[in-house]
Amino acid sequence: MQFDRLAALATALTVTVMYSAIGLLGPWIGKLPLPQALAVGIAGVLASLSAYKLFAAGLFNFFRRSLRLRRFVLGPSFLEGTWGGHYVRNGAHRFTIEVFDQEGGTTTIQGREIDDTGATRASWHSDAVSIDLANMRLVYAYTCDVFERRNQQQGLAVFSLISQKKGAPATILDGYAADLIDGDKDPNREHKISDGITTDAEALRQARRMFPC
Repeated sequence: MQFDRLAALATALTVTVMYSAIGLLGPWIGKLPLPQALAVGIAGVLASLSAYKLFAAGLFNFFRRSLRLRRFVLGPSFLEGTWGGHYVRNGAHRFTIEVFDQEGGTTTIQGREIDDTGATRASWHSDAVSIDLANMRLVYAYTCDVFERRNQQQGLAVFSLISQKKGAPATILDGYAADLIDGDKDPNREHKISDGITTDAEALRQARRMFPC
């Protein structure tokens, strides 16, 4: 579903080119004997398939290179960029910085937890990501390194997608993350900081501004 717009663009370009070719070659094809006209028709079908593959490959390459095209194609499922969040655990403030990458057509997430002194306490990466637009929900499985613990942990994060208007990409993620080892839910609310990747210092500065403590 995410690439329906990309496929539609490739189809539109292919149809435009083929109709233009038919307009130019139509009178000439009409004068050919039937066997030769059929051969030209078959060649036209093969050419249209080749043109579609060429346009689709070109658009996907452009998709990887252009943030604006990714935002257009992905629509409300566009989450790429830097997000900043905050929660309180046992009276201690925790900031989260997450970077979403959708350049390759799938969604991957890298995140870190930072305490109120600026020290990193944990880092994680997504293992599988699901964006459910029907229910406006983001769910992803992750592997996490908590620096004060010996072993890596697996967990599940569940967030509601909150946008400023219907059909627009989310600007707020509201939900929780739960490590499978204990099932305790850490509530978190993240705001979109940038569609790009910001420096650690800038991301933390923005997070502190959004969540003063």
